[in-house]
Amino acid sequence: MRLIRLYKLNNVNNIKEDKMNINYKFILIVVVSFIAINHIAFSQSNEKLVQEGIAEYQHGNYENAIDLFNGAIKKIESIKSDVPTVNDSEELTVSVSKESIVKVSEESYIGTSDEKLVGVSTSEFTGTSTEKDISDPLSYDGSELGKIYLYRGRTNMQLGNKEEAFQDFDKAVQLNPSYSEAYFRRAIASHKLDKDNVCEDLLKAMKAGHSSAEALYDEWCN
Repeated sequence: MRLIRLYKLNNVNNIKEDKMNINYKFILIVVVSFIAINHIAFSQSNEKLVQEGIAEYQHGNYENAIDLFNGAIKKIESIKSDVPTVNDSEELTVSVSKESIVKVSEESYIGTSDEKLVGVSTSEFTGTSTEKDISDPLSYDGSELGKIYLYRGRTNMQLGNKEEAFQDFDKAVQLNPSYSEAYFRRAIASHKLDKDNVCEDLLKAMKAGHSSAEALYDEWCN
C-alpha cells in the first residue's frame, strides 16, 4: 500500500511539474511575442520620424528637422538593448525601394562665409565662398542610429551649428567605424573648426570608398 501511495504521489508531482512547465512556456511565448510586436511597431514609428525629418530638411525647415531627428535618436537610445551597432545594425535598417525614397527637393539652401542662408541651389555647398560643391543634397538612406546622427549633423551644418555638427558626425563614426560618409562629413566640420584631423578623416573616407573624398583631399591636404 505504501508503494502505491508513493507511486500516486510521484504521479501527482510529475503532473504539477508538467503543468508548471507548460505555464512557463506559455508565458515565455507571450512575452517574446509582445516584445517582437512592439519592436516592429517601434521600428516603423522611428522610420517615420526619420523620413519626416528628411522631408523637413529638403524644404529648408531645419529646426523642425532637428526636432524630428532628436525624437528618433531619443526613441532608440531609450531602449538600450535595441541600440544598433556595426554588428546588429541590420536589425533596424529599413529596406526601401527607389519609389519610396524621399525625393530630393530642387531647392537646397547654401551657406556663405558668415553661415547665413542666403540663396538656393540644386546641391549643398560646404559653406564658404572658396569651397566646391562636394555632394548631393541629403536623402534618406536608412534609420539606424549612426545614420540619424549623420542626418542631424548635416542639418546642424545648415544651421551653422558647426561644433554640434562635428559631435554628431563623431558619434556616427563611433557607432559605425566603416561609415565613409561620416568620416567625410566629420572632415568638413573639422575644417570649419580648424581641427587637426581633416586629412586623416578624408583618407579614411577614401579608404572606405567615398566618391568625393579624394577631390577634397587634393584641395585641402596636398
